[in-house]
Amino acid sequence: MTMKRFMTGGFLSRYLTRYMLFTIFMVAVLPMMAKAEDIYSALNDDIARYAHSLGIDAVAIEVVDSQGSVWSYGLGEVHTSNKLVDRNTPFRVGSVTKLFTDIALMQLVEKGVVDLAKPVNHYLPTFAPVNPYGVEITVEMLLTHRSGLVREPPIGNYFDSEEASLDQVIASINRTTLVYAPGSKVQYSNAALAVVGRIVEVMNNMPFDSVIQQQLMHPLNMQNSYMSIVDVDLSTMPKGYMRPYHTERFPAPTFDLGISPAGNMVSTMQDLGKLATALINQGKAEKGRILQAKTLTTMWTPVDEHASARDYVFGLGFILSSINGELAVSHGGAVYGFATQFLILPGSELGVAVSANVDFGNGAVNRIAEHVLSYILALRQGKPSVLFQHSIEINKEVANSMVGTYASKDSRITVRKKNNDIYIEWLGGLSLRLMDSVDGIVIDDPVKFSTDVQFDNESVTVFGTEFKRIIDTKPETANPGYTRFIGEYGDDHNLLYVLEKDNQLHVIIEWLAHYPLEQVGENTFVFPEYGLYPGEQLTFSAATTEQLSSFVDLGEIRFTRRLAQQTLTSPALSSKKKDVYSTLFETAKASSLPKHFNTQVEGNAALDLVNLATLSDTIAIDIKYATTDNVFGFQVYSSANAYLHKDAAKALLSVHKRLSKHGLGLIVFDAYRPWYVTQFFWAITPEMQRKFVANPEKGSPHNRAGAVDVSLYDLATGETVTMVSAYDEMTERSYPYYPGGTSIQRWYRDLLITEMALAGFNVHKNEWWHFDYKQWEQFPLMNTSFENLQLSE
Repeated sequence: MTMKRFMTGGFLSRYLTRYMLFTIFMVAVLPMMAKAEDIYSALNDDIARYAHSLGIDAVAIEVVDSQGSVWSYGLGEVHTSNKLVDRNTPFRVGSVTKLFTDIALMQLVEKGVVDLAKPVNHYLPTFAPVNPYGVEITVEMLLTHRSGLVREPPIGNYFDSEEASLDQVIASINRTTLVYAPGSKVQYSNAALAVVGRIVEVMNNMPFDSVIQQQLMHPLNMQNSYMSIVDVDLSTMPKGYMRPYHTERFPAPTFDLGISPAGNMVSTMQDLGKLATALINQGKAEKGRILQAKTLTTMWTPVDEHASARDYVFGLGFILSSINGELAVSHGGAVYGFATQFLILPGSELGVAVSANVDFGNGAVNRIAEHVLSYILALRQGKPSVLFQHSIEINKEVANSMVGTYASKDSRITVRKKNNDIYIEWLGGLSLRLMDSVDGIVIDDPVKFSTDVQFDNESVTVFGTEFKRIIDTKPETANPGYTRFIGEYGDDHNLLYVLEKDNQLHVIIEWLAHYPLEQVGENTFVFPEYGLYPGEQLTFSAATTEQLSSFVDLGEIRFTRRLAQQTLTSPALSSKKKDVYSTLFETAKASSLPKHFNTQVEGNAALDLVNLATLSDTIAIDIKYATTDNVFGFQVYSSANAYLHKDAAKALLSVHKRLSKHGLGLIVFDAYRPWYVTQFFWAITPEMQRKFVANPEKGSPHNRAGAVDVSLYDLATGETVTMVSAYDEMTERSYPYYPGGTSIQRWYRDLLITEMALAGFNVHKNEWWHFDYKQWEQFPLMNTSFENLQLSE
């Protein structure tokens, strides 16, 4: 945390000097500073607590007024040193870049070089996207997101990690077809702002980045801002993180965007604060004017009554809203691993810039920005400052009562447990964490915060729409015609998931945004009229029901299919590899347990084991590692038996009995596993896949007979049910919350997880089939082979 401006003439001391004589100020200033610091420490603690509750570990904030910096704050460290984050720490600021692009364009308007009412091709003669509507796209339509252009261009788009020049990006837009008639609808478009950037570049006869540097960054005295991440020392930045729906966060990619004018800037909050101060001062910057006051008035005036699919009202470039009855002008930014909010209250002459190191974290930075401004305004006005109403976890019993499926007239949502939290899914395409608070149940998620949610006994009302609880029945088998489309597409840094839900094809795009698709052709589907891509089309490559589509096109952006689902078919081992495995297996079998294990192990420990085949005639036993029909293609057990600690075995039997009401039973793939087998698995598993096997230095719950690998089978047919992934498949499809596949596959998986949890089994974070009994750590670790086990009679 820093308070440099306050300590050297911040807003409180500045206002005091207006009303106090110099001698009185000299006597009073130190106590006043101490008092203000105490007040700000509460705000600091508030923000830190809130960020940590959302898993955000780096935040930077700068608050400014007409004179400059008022207060700043930093949380966390840069990722390669112990240096603390502060207002001088660079962050990727995403679409806040658009404000610089828009201002650069308006400078041309002020000079009479560009007329907002002119068609775009007046300035870019080769600009010619397919336009079936007979209405020309004007320059103003680009700034107000009413051009009808697609969200992303074919080249240099948000998904494209390949380098592309701005003229290449704009040329590629000619391959696209307008989604809507120009002027008819607000549809947020990165492609449109790339076109604005190209106009700025062409009409200035200068590279776009140079225009921004010379005409904006220089007069603003922005000394630590860049238009390319290549120019930034990454060791000075916090590490950004992606947040996939179904798994843990991972480091964000760091490539430049081809749509540079739409979202490529790297900046510090101090530098963004300098822009805010200039705008508060009606365009006057530290080293010269960047815009005329009347131009800003125009930019801060709504263009028309249209709002975007995400309810944004636009002026020229700026998003317009109201906070406590006062005009607020802003723009957010979301780019790989980072979220930013830039917000100004022109009437109060106060502005704030906030960045955090989390993808899709705009709900969090928006809330922080508004809270900080409200806090400081209260100080100015001598009113009590209201702190965050922090949320807490929902009571377990209450959470259990909320879980279920709810339906409105038009859609369904689900309330479910995921990891240690409870979520409402898929509300407007999002999965949002629910928490408890003094106001009742609230949405408190990095994506969004809202108190507009109310649970009753049999319904939930969210954002004014009532959803009534419905019976969660077994889904129908998916339309066979969808099978060829379902799967993963795209590159590692940004996957596209295609799945079936409620007998309709759905897609998850940009990791977290989930939308139903409407089929409009044999292989063509369209996005709904809300969210990130309203009205845009997905077209799959032609395929039969026996084949899989090899790619899908989002307009003109191609996503190639990734690896198809694995099966239980074992790999064919070469004789050489089999010899290597045999040697490693014998070495592991001869190994001694590490000394740090408590070895009250051998002998009596086996007396507590139960052969699961003796529990019930209808528990199926299919021990994969007693054959070569397993993921390694190598046999490690001498017999096809499954042993489990007696307490866990009793609990497992209760699960099996409850499943019978669904016509299902348990099938066991593995249970007790001698420690030397864990040692062997670790030795033969590639490092990048070791998250699917236990580290022998720590041991496995399997080694303590406290874990079991199970699935479901149909009691009537004897067939094992098909889950989203195969057993022991070493891909993310094996994760218990993986969103892909079909409704019936996910229903079977979720049923298994729910029933096992009721009996005290916790699912492994990477394997839907692996369950650890709640007391497994109390069981002794064992290294006895099957043939040497001596069970009690």
